Amino acid sequence: MRLEPGARGPIWKSFRAAAFELASEGIRAAVLSGFLICVHTLVHAESDLTEIDEFIQFAHSLHVDGIVITPANSGTSGAAPDAAALQRKTAQARKLIGSMWWGSFSRILEPLLSGGRHAARSASDTGASIEQEERVNEESVKVA
Repeated sequence: MRLEPGARGPIWKSFRAAAFELASEGIRAAVLSGFLICVHTLVHAESDLTEIDEFIQFAHSLHVDGIVITPANSGTSGAAPDAAALQRKTAQARKLIGSMWWGSFSRILEPLLSGGRHAARSASDTGASIEQEERVNEESVKVA
């Protein structure tokens, strides 16, 4: 279920508003149960920074542990000026988080969340690397 900026606006009585309220209650319950919560939101070219700021403040009111902001279509091949404008808007939205750490973490996660070419290695590559690490760790263990 998605929590997106603007979902609480004039469509308050619609299905999407009901889903927003359900998600909000789920977050509250998870926080009270001791879970760590990180909200991920996407910035679109048409996103309003005021709505994003309101959404961030709302997320903070739910006592989430972190907020990650990434561009909605950074993995697509759009026109360069549009991509640059989206990156600028995303950078402005990250400043609204109020935490340099979460802004930096958002930039780190961006390639992974966008499905871009700089994303993490494939599962088979990762599995092979884990097996190699296990062997190295096993070989370095000595029994007295």
